[in-house]
Amino acid sequence: MHRPFARVADIRCRGYSLPLQQAITDFGADNAFGRVGAKLKEHYGIALPLGAAATITERHAHALSDADSIGPAGRQCGLSGASLSIY
Repeated sequence: MHRPFARVADIRCRGYSLPLQQAITDFGADNAFGRVGAKLKEHYGIALPLGAAATITERHAHALSDADSIGPAGRQCGLSGASLSIY
């Protein structure tokens, strides 16, 4: 099925747009995951499944953690035995 809006908006069925993921991640970083659904409903009128906030927030946290371990030139950072790496 061809869905031009979904392609342009970069969303899929039962998916979360990047701006929505950002809102969920922001609420998830500031509140307990169980409260994110209520905050999202209060601010945006969007219902969120119970485990979605934790899943999305943790996925973004892992992506940031992985990005932190790769240096500016795309090389693995850190030295063996070093407690702190400075770029």
